[in-house]
Amino acid sequence: ANLSARPVLELIESATNRRLVILGDPGLGKSTLLKLIALKWADDPTRSLTICVELRRVTPNTGGDIFLNYLANGTDSTCCLPRIELHEYLSHHNSIVLFDGLDEVADANRNDTVSQIIRFAKDYAFARVVVTTRIQGYFSGSTHPDEFRDAGFVQVTLQDFSDTEIERFIELWHQEVFTIPAERARFSLRLQTAINESSAISELAANPLLLTLMAILNRNQDLPRDRAKLYERCAELLLK
Repeated sequence: ANLSARPVLELIESATNRRLVILGDPGLGKSTLLKLIALKWADDPTRSLTICVELRRVTPNTGGDIFLNYLANGTDSTCCLPRIELHEYLSHHNSIVLFDGLDEVADANRNDTVSQIIRFAKDYAFARVVVTTRIQGYFSGSTHPDEFRDAGFVQVTLQDFSDTEIERFIELWHQEVFTIPAERARFSLRLQTAINESSAISELAANPLLLTLMAILNRNQDLPRDRAKLYERCAELLLK
């Protein structure tokens, strides 16, 4: 197994990784990553067709290719794509198809969804296919890793933020949020200091979602140094 760390966008852009499963714990930004890729490719006129499929929205057991049915019927977040024309395009042109949230598919339907993704990748050889899933439930008691591997999918795992990446995130986030330099410097320093002085906060800050919530909380209060209290504040913020 290759255990070396590489930038995830570099892996997705690589010509050798046309079939990719991206694993990651909650809050590491899997869905955000796919939305970023979709926007980057859609905004570039030199790129090919970009399709993003939220797997939790796809109705299983509809007969035929469930993904073409989903794209042809449309939902509140997708337009209706003519099935025959879409099939012809995918069969003969380059594209990137992003399947987000395999773990969000109901347990009873997940095996069938995996088979459908693998079949889709085989039917449309020109398509670059990317799948995201949480780690939990993917390996334990499941044959999915072997099935994807046998179908030529490269499987990679997203890593937590390093200390350098935490500092970089804090810098960029405060640049976006604060227009007054003095406020930007004060709040970013307060957040960085809290992370440096508390091992509990430092550990949680490695998760991008939790770090974002900490940055928002930090605008109005000192962060609790107790892990349970910090989790409580983050949960309250999510509910709001």
